[in-house]
Amino acid sequence: MLIRIFEYITQKALDTGEFSHNKLIVTIPNAALLFLRSRKNTPDKMEIEIRTPGGSVLFDIPIMKIINYSIEDIFEKKLFFLVPFMIFSYEKDFKKYNEDEQALAQLKNEYADLMERLQKAADDGLISAYYWRVIMDMSKKVLENIARKYDNVMEGVETIMGGHVLEHEGKKIYNAGKEEGKKDGKEAERINSIRNLMESLKLTSQQAMDALKIPSEEQPHYFSLL
Repeated sequence: MLIRIFEYITQKALDTGEFSHNKLIVTIPNAALLFLRSRKNTPDKMEIEIRTPGGSVLFDIPIMKIINYSIEDIFEKKLFFLVPFMIFSYEKDFKKYNEDEQALAQLKNEYADLMERLQKAADDGLISAYYWRVIMDMSKKVLENIARKYDNVMEGVETIMGGHVLEHEGKKIYNAGKEEGKKDGKEAERINSIRNLMESLKLTSQQAMDALKIPSEEQPHYFSLL
């Protein structure tokens, strides 16, 4: 993993490097590792040491452990990319959730809270509809991969996520439809106004559009509709 991290940060440093006279200046970016599974002896950081003819440089690569992040942490710190991996925090108790209806109900309630918060983040514009869709798709894929042996867990959590997908996408489609309807209504109203001026005052289409103060860049569009 450290080799991959080193390859990434050095390539990034080269891509953003600058030349100043006879000097190449490269900046090593911040990087971190995300551990989806961890133990008590999992370290909190790793280190990279670069030895050069001019001296050595040692810097840390922090380790993020999904088990250390609560739902509150994710939304307070806007770490939305962690949402698909939250299921790993519950993995050690899958057997209990699968066999105990009360325990499964608690898991479903926590996931319902997670989905509600994510939906609100999308509604408030903190994440785009596209990013929301990516998070949901990734969440399902992760769930299917780690909970495939626990039918009740997979079905229960998928039910919660599925309901929110339908609700959220339905809302998006409805809002998009409303906006499109408003746009079409304004177009129809403007076309009728142009035609009325042409008929009542015997104006040309160009004169009618000028009278209505339609911007010149929009006029070719209305020419095609008339």
